[in-house]
Amino acid sequence: MNVPAVFAEDDPDLIAAFLIEHPMAQLVTMTAAGLVATPLPMLYEARPAGLGSLVGHVARANPQWFEGAPGVEALAIFTGPNAYVSPNGTRRRRSTERSFQRGTTRPFTYAGCSSRTTTRSGSGRS
Repeated sequence: MNVPAVFAEDDPDLIAAFLIEHPMAQLVTMTAAGLVATPLPMLYEARPAGLGSLVGHVARANPQWFEGAPGVEALAIFTGPNAYVSPNGTRRRRSTERSFQRGTTRPFTYAGCSSRTTTRSGSGRS
């Protein structure tokens, strides 16, 4: 995921707080049929050392269950609050600054977090 350095966050405590406050994720995996994305609530479980774990449940009827396999690389995308920011509500730009053309740029403000992981099969019960 492309995250400019100015927006990157490396503090594990802030990342954990974000994941706890915003537990809804899009879980993306590759299957034999191609990419599959599922909206999925996930719990963050902290560990005393190192990274924590993300825990979620995928129903057996979901293609990620029956077409996926344990150990497949996965991407969990978490989003926080977001909103459209109208160019009309922003400060006036000086003539030397690049201005937005109306109708072509839709600036947004948002918070998000992504996590690369691998899948693991649990108890097998749905």
